[in-house]
Amino acid sequence: MFGFAVTGGSFIERDHDGYVLPIPRQLLEHCDIVDLEDLIDLEENRPWDERTIDYPHHTICTSSSTSKEPYEVAWRLLPLLLRRDDLFDAVRFLKASKDEFYVYPGQIREVLSKANSTSTTKREQNVFEAALHNAFKAIEAVIGDPPRNDDKLFARLRAIGLNPHEKVGHDNKEELFKIIRKMNIARDKKSAHGSTRNRTLTLGEVFNYQFCSEYVVYCALESALGHPLL
Repeated sequence: MFGFAVTGGSFIERDHDGYVLPIPRQLLEHCDIVDLEDLIDLEENRPWDERTIDYPHHTICTSSSTSKEPYEVAWRLLPLLLRRDDLFDAVRFLKASKDEFYVYPGQIREVLSKANSTSTTKREQNVFEAALHNAFKAIEAVIGDPPRNDDKLFARLRAIGLNPHEKVGHDNKEELFKIIRKMNIARDKKSAHGSTRNRTLTLGEVFNYQFCSEYVVYCALESALGHPLL
């Protein structure tokens, strides 16, 4: 599932309990088919502390799907992730970032048009900070704590086939090593320390930082595999 989160985006829900709906034996004993309305009524009439689904009418019998390629790639990644703790950690941190903040392809233009906007609620601020924090942890899992010396940082990036000067991003692209440096500063000053008061992150910053993290993780995986992921 971690591998699929890398190859298929934010498709796997965090709350996996929602995939299993408890059904009393009595409802199944004398029928071959369980009516959808009976399932909805069953869930809606449970005590709140026993509920599995918050909105049964909109959730039960709904489904999502994707192409088979992300599944196949995720399975091919599995042996590598089980063998390499550093890459497993990189993938799980990237997934944690995407669980908090994820932009689907169809939303990119809208996000770029609001790139300079900041969070409007404390909860949204939490989302931005957690997404950045985990995105940077994914990079650290691959290259370690970025050295202050540029030559040493460049060497670590080149070791996984990355060009430190390659420009990455969605709109205002910057050199890879510069974005990593900015992420490091933003992580330290805007998300890592609870006593920091100036914690303003923009939507565009979080989007580009996560993109950078995903790019580094992808390249590390491809370098270890010896061939492209997709």
